Parts: sequence; C-alpha cells; structure tokens
Amino acid sequence: MKSLCIAISLIVCLSLFPGCQDIGGEESSAGRQDGESIGIFYTNETATTLQEYGLELSGDFSVEEQVEAVMSALENPPQDLVSILPEGIRVTREIEENEEAGTKSVILHVVGDYEGLAPNVENVFRAGLMKSMIRISGVYSVEMWAWQEGEDGSLKEERVSYLTQDTVIVNEADENFFRDTVDVRLYFLSEDGTRLVEETRTATMLMSERIEEKVLAMLIEGAQEEGHRSAIPEGTKVNEILVQNGVCYVDLNEAFVRNQVAGEELELLTVYSIVNSLTRIYGVDSVQLLIDGQQREFYKSSVRINTPLSYNADLIQ
Repeated sequence: MKSLCIAISLIVCLSLFPGCQDIGGEESSAGRQDGESIGIFYTNETATTLQEYGLELSGDFSVEEQVEAVMSALENPPQDLVSILPEGIRVTREIEENEEAGTKSVILHVVGDYEGLAPNVENVFRAGLMKSMIRISGVYSVEMWAWQEGEDGSLKEERVSYLTQDTVIVNEADENFFRDTVDVRLYFLSEDGTRLVEETRTATMLMSERIEEKVLAMLIEGAQEEGHRSAIPEGTKVNEILVQNGVCYVDLNEAFVRNQVAGEELELLTVYSIVNSLTRIYGVDSVQLLIDGQQREFYKSSVRINTPLSYNADLIQ
C-alpha cells in the first residue's frame, strides 16, 4: 500500500486550512460597532485553505441587507481569490427572530449535490460560509441545512452545521479559534449484542480537526445511551485515516484484530459499527479497513475486509 502512504503524506501536508489568517484583532459581531469591516472568507484553487478578506458594511444596513451583502461578496471574489461556494451549489437563506437573545438567526439551505462534494471542498465551503455569517452584527446563530439521501432512498433535508456566538473563540494567535458543531450518527451494539443501534451526537469540531477522526474517537470511547455497548475491541487505536474518491481508508492497530472475540456475527457487527458510522459522513461512500498499513482478506476469521465496504442497513435494529 505504498500509494496509500504517499497519499496520506500529501493529505497531511495539506492538512485542513493551513492558510487561515486573521485581519487584525477580531471581535465578535455582538460587540462590533456598525459600519466596521468584517472578515469574510475565500479559498484557493485547490480548496485547501481559508483566506480572510475585509468587507465594509454600511451602518445603515439591516441584518437582512448585511446577509445579502455578504452572500454577494462571497459569490464574487476579488482578483487572485476563489469563492468558497462550489460550482453547482446555490445557497438560499432565511432570517428568524431570536426573541430570547434579542438578535436574529440565519438559516442557510444548500441547493445542489452537497453530499457529492469532495471532503476538502465541503470543509472549506461549510466553515467559510458559517464563519462569515456569524460575524454579521445582530446575528446570534447560523444553521446550515442540506439534502441527504435516506435509508429508503428518499431525500430529506438535514442540519449539517450549527454555530452560535458562544462557540466562536476569539484568539487570532490560535488556528483553532473557530469551532463548529456537526451532528453525527454512531452505531453501537444492542444490549443483547445481536444488532447495531444508532446514537445521534453533536460533535464540536475545531478548525484543525477532521470529522472522520472525531467519529472513530467517539466509537472507541463508547456508547452513552443506556443499553448500548461499544463494538470496538479494547486497545484499538487509529494509525491513520485517508479519504480519497469517496473511500475512507482506516488504518487500525493489531489490537483491533487480536482483542476481538471470534464469531462471525460479532465480527460483522464490529466491522459495520465503523463502516456505517463513517459512511454517514458527507463525502464518504465506503470504508476500506487496513491493519497496521496492510490489507487483509478477512477480519478475525470469516468477515471479508479486502474491499471497500458500504453502509449496511440490514444490521441495524
């Protein structure tokens, strides 16, 4: 798997948003004076960085007018910068009153094949758009919704990101000053160990973190709901993760095999605890398991893992 190792090295070199910069001392929109410049975000041709750009907004603009001004600016980047909005993607928006906070909420609806975006393009699009919008004066929270194919093949709109003023960390010297929250679906063992059961969690993501790594860490950490059990063998560690062309390559240590209780049914549930959880992430269509960098024909004894595996609804309770 030399090609995998080379690809992993390239991905690490381009690790999420190394070019993210701030333009001076940032303040949250709640404390910013009307009419000042706010930072909005563009990217580069390979969609591997976020680059901040100052946008002047009139102090006479309403929240609605500021939102439209920001969207117009994002759609029309300055020379030498690239829009974070992917080709073929359109964003509609609505604004709701947040009576309790005395501010407003911006709800963004993604129109287009959001699920088909490459991971780096999706990360730049989502983080850049959410972070640009949260800086608008008078906006307390921003939500992003996108269409996703359900288990029955039907399309339904789901929230893919949620950000509030409380989750923006103001520290220009730290690349992780931006936090995002993402809903994830995790699959654990049922109480009797015969099926997989789903837990929906809200994961808080730092700018430098990857959602695939977060999902695996939560699986290894274990279930939270009563009657649910982790399917991951004790001592399992993640060596490396790479997403390429819709395939998530997951390299685990030998303990993942050595400490697994033998038996086709339990082995199958363990494998698909990982596969089903990761394929719920946008941009991941299948999962290829590796053990210490090597591809194996079988997991412990009888479950084949020599090809990428797709979501399996038949195992879910």
